[in-house]
Amino acid sequence: MKKESSSQKPERKKSSLIIYVVISLIAIVIGVAAYWWFIARLEIELIRVPGGEYTMGCISGDTECEDNEKPPHKVSVKSFLLGKYEVTQGQWKSIMGDNPSSAKRGYNYPVENVSWGEIQEFIRKLNEKQEKISSADRSRVGICLPKCRKK
Repeated sequence: MKKESSSQKPERKKSSLIIYVVISLIAIVIGVAAYWWFIARLEIELIRVPGGEYTMGCISGDTECEDNEKPPHKVSVKSFLLGKYEVTQGQWKSIMGDNPSSAKRGYNYPVENVSWGEIQEFIRKLNEKQEKISSADRSRVGICLPKCRKK
């Protein structure tokens, strides 16, 4: 068996480092491309619901009131964003990793059978993914949650 000379060892380390860097760059490019494909496929369209005031509770003369609905009072609501369409089973699965729907008819059908807590987790994860998108690229992606809006 031939022994490597000390002059060959640095060359071997250098070539190993180059291979490692090239493989890492390829993995990054593939990962970024997959991420953009994933985000672009969500196609979640949000619409702005303007804020305003309304009267909450029973108005005088209403005979079918519960005690906790009295007295009527003004409530102010800030503007907020709302999904223009239902979240689909495919969108839910892309974010959460599973499809809890009892009627699994396809990815374009609305997700159902989810709790309020699960919806909060969905929004949290969606916000995390949104934060990874640079502000210059948000308009290309077509999804912008409240955290990415300029104030």
